[in-house]
Amino acid sequence: MRHLTDDSAAFAKAMLKEIGVATTPGIDFDPERGASYLRLCYAGPEAEMREAARRIATWLKQ
Repeated sequence: MRHLTDDSAAFAKAMLKEIGVATTPGIDFDPERGASYLRLCYAGPEAEMREAARRIATWLKQ
């Protein structure tokens, strides 16, 4: 994700605000290198996970 951001917290906030998909900033897990990463959790109904993936894909293409 380094080519998309170097501020994973801001990226995660934007994703939540703009498309309603929650992720965890990588900085929460790796203070030294996590600024360029997100952590995703695929815990939920399959239909909701597919919808989240569709939203993310569409959002990243913009």
